[in-house]
Amino acid sequence: MKTLWRSIIDLFFPPLCPCCGKAIDDVSALVCSDCVASFDTTRHVIEPDNRVLQLFADLEKVKAAASYAYYYRQSALRKAILRLKYGGQPELGAWLGQLAAMHFLQLNADWFDDVDVVVAVPMHPNRERARGYNQAEEIARGISQVIHKPLISGALARVADNTSQTHMTGEQRRKNVVGAFELKDNQKLKGQCVLLVDDIVTTGSTLRDCIRCLNPLRGTTFKVMTIGVPMHEGQIDESMVIDRATD
Repeated sequence: MKTLWRSIIDLFFPPLCPCCGKAIDDVSALVCSDCVASFDTTRHVIEPDNRVLQLFADLEKVKAAASYAYYYRQSALRKAILRLKYGGQPELGAWLGQLAAMHFLQLNADWFDDVDVVVAVPMHPNRERARGYNQAEEIARGISQVIHKPLISGALARVADNTSQTHMTGEQRRKNVVGAFELKDNQKLKGQCVLLVDDIVTTGSTLRDCIRCLNPLRGTTFKVMTIGVPMHEGQIDESMVIDRATD
């Protein structure tokens, strides 16, 4: 909730949209309505064989997977995620998570029904300290608030501070994250349907390694949700990809 002082400042100096730089008229929004309208949203939650789910087709415990919107070089969504990750605006994460969850519910009111807990892809502690927050957890927090399912932190940890993946091929990305994660607390996730959340998905390597760690838990199943996915299948353009090594 905004303080009185913050509200007075916003009255005379309206906040600027992180995507286009224009003043935001709606004081409750963090991105202007024009930019939000330009988000190229998917219909993954009503497409049982969508492109994101195909990334995990060989993993039996993955029940569903979906991204909120497509991103590309000049897209407003990409600019919002960049500002979230590198602009010191963690509040953008929760806002995007809420926006995405509401979009999913509008298309498919039942999509979250079997979810028990929400878990964000963790960052390595060194990188999280440097940034001040984990953008995936901020997104997961917003989703949790909309779907009223608990956000679980600390059960899964990133134990490898991997090399930057910005210039890597898909195969190099897959090898780079193998063994990067470790299960710290199996009691919180055992037997649960886990909604695993990240900001973007490209090859699915990071999310797959998280699932690899959690897969031995008896009765545990997964749904995957991200904010962004590249516009075109198989597209990994270094000018668009948001560095996965910082995650």
